[in-house]
Amino acid sequence: MKKVVKLNENDLRKIVKRVIFEMNNNFNQKMSSKDWEQVWFKLRRMSTSFAFPDFKNYFFSFGGLDFHYNEDDGSLILHPMFRDPYFWRDEYDKGAEVLEKYANKIGNFIDQSNLGLKFEMGPRFDMRIYKDENNNF
Repeated sequence: MKKVVKLNENDLRKIVKRVIFEMNNNFNQKMSSKDWEQVWFKLRRMSTSFAFPDFKNYFFSFGGLDFHYNEDDGSLILHPMFRDPYFWRDEYDKGAEVLEKYANKIGNFIDQSNLGLKFEMGPRFDMRIYKDENNNF
């Protein structure tokens, strides 16, 4: 069923302004690789577990975990090789324990950093660090 909606010039103007505002707001949320370099140096002051960033390949290491810059959304994503528990130990459960300890540790640092960042880990140990949409730093 089709519906006819009548818009006056003011309504149309409001819609266009809102769309432009939302586009700009989403654009500003995406972090560049240079932004991540600055953030990583701030995190490194908290712990030497945050290694110096690899500027050439955009890798950011924490302990033994290598995160890479995701151009699509401006986040840092754990390299797939490091998601496999067998990479860390011969037994799946022991490797999963290692990954969970890493996740807890890096998550605590991210929470304490007050840099407006979020950390999440999915069910298959896919870890992601990203800018909190509700927080500007």
